[in-house]
Parts: sequence; structure tokens; C-alpha cells
Amino acid sequence: MLTTGSKFMFGSAVAALLGAFFLAISTVGQKIGMAQLTGPVTVGYKGPVGNHFAYAILLAYAGVALLVGAVLSTARDGDPEVGAHLQGLETPVAVLPPRGTNHWPFIGAFGAGMVVLGLTYSMPLFLLGLLALGFCVIQWSIYAWAEHATADPYANRNVRHQLTYPVDFPLFAILSIALFVFAVSRVLLALPKPVDLVVFGGVPAVAFVVAIILNAKPQWSRGLVSSLAVVGVAVVLGLGVWGMVKGPKVAEKHENTPHPYQIVRPSQSQGSAEIPISVRVARKEIR
Repeated sequence: MLTTGSKFMFGSAVAALLGAFFLAISTVGQKIGMAQLTGPVTVGYKGPVGNHFAYAILLAYAGVALLVGAVLSTARDGDPEVGAHLQGLETPVAVLPPRGTNHWPFIGAFGAGMVVLGLTYSMPLFLLGLLALGFCVIQWSIYAWAEHATADPYANRNVRHQLTYPVDFPLFAILSIALFVFAVSRVLLALPKPVDLVVFGGVPAVAFVVAIILNAKPQWSRGLVSSLAVVGVAVVLGLGVWGMVKGPKVAEKHENTPHPYQIVRPSQSQGSAEIPISVRVARKEIR
């Protein structure tokens, strides 16, 4: 028996398949014949499908909807009684409200913004946004699963830490150093000459002062410190994206400065081809 959620997903998958079929027929731009009918059915193998981009989007949605519908049907829409039976428990585990601060939605939104900017300006920014989104999806899924692993919130937190800490600490350390250096370098390249020196000396000073304050106030909550860290990272990365989009500053050209190697040609009025050409090196003329 299908559940309510699976019925919705299966119905939307059928609607997407029908939409893809009629879209392929209506956008083929030719007289409708057998090839135009078999093309959408065979996913373009035995005929045209019209607008390939829209057709692929509808087919992809239909495939995802079928997969989600199958999962919902198997899990019985997350029924706690079914979950307890599959785990071998007599009664379902109590569902606890989420505790603690979850920063992954904020990081995911920032990654999505980098993807959009990367599509417009540069491929490295796009790839960095995809990396941030993929890492956020994995970590957010683990966080959501661990929040309801047991009825004890402290045990749930320990389970999450044991699973993610061996990867989080070295990965976050490498990415933090690399992203900080890259973002600050983009900002320094984009700022004018007097301002970049101030930023070059001011950013490390501010980071040092904040570290001293946090060390002097150990009674501050972990959530507050984590929020400050996330906001600081977002500010630095946002400035780095701004510097990348703006591009490096253009160096000023001084036209009056003589080139160290300058060829002095004789005037045409002198006429003879045998007149030697002199080369001026550091303002000294050599014949």
C-alpha cells in the first residue's frame, strides 16, 4: 500500500514524464510523425526530442521523484512504529527537538551564492561553491541524523563528534588557511595602493585581538564563539569574492620615465644608410 508522501512523489514523476513527452513533441519544429513520437519515448535514441535542456530537466526531476517516492514508501513516510519494528524495539524512540546551533544552512546558502557568482564571473569560484555545497549537504545530513539517533541529546552529540571529528579538524584547518590566504590576497590585489597596506597590517591585528579576547573569556558559550567564527569566515570570504569579481588593480604607466634600453635612430634628413645606429643604455649612448 502506498503512503501519502509516496503517492505525491509518484504522481509528480508521472506529470513530469508527460510534460517531457509533450514538450519534446511541441518543440521539435517539424511535422509530427513516427520519429517525433518515438524520440521522447526512447529518450532521443530513435528520434528528436526538441528542446534538449527543458526535456533533460523534466526527466531528471521525474527520476528524482521516483527515487524519493520509493524511499518514502519503504520508510512508510517516517512512521515511528515502522522504524521501531525495523530496529527491533518494542516502542518507538522519543523524538527530541533539535538542540544546539546548526550553522550548515548558512554555509550552504553561502556556497549557493558562490555557485551563482561563479557561473557569471569565473570557473574557480563556481567549483569552490560546488565543493562547499557538497560538503554542507554531507555534514547537514549527518547532523540531522545524529539529532534523532537516540533519546539522549548528549549521546547524539557524541555520536556525531565521533563520526565527523576525524575528518572535520584536518579538513577545516587546511581549507581555513587556504581560503583565508586566497581571500585576503584577492582583496589586496583589488584595493588601491595606500589602502592595501592598511588592510595587510590590520587584518592580522584584528584576528590577534579577537583571539586574545576569546581566550580571556572562557565562560562565553560555545554557540556564541561558533557564531562569531562563522560570521568572520563569511565576511572574509565575501570580501575575497568581491576582490575576485573586481579584479586586480591596473598599474599606472609613467610615460615620462625613459626606458633603460633605447635605440636612437638617425633622422631621415641625414640620408646615408651607412650612418651607424646608437643604442642608449641607462642614458649613456653606445654606438
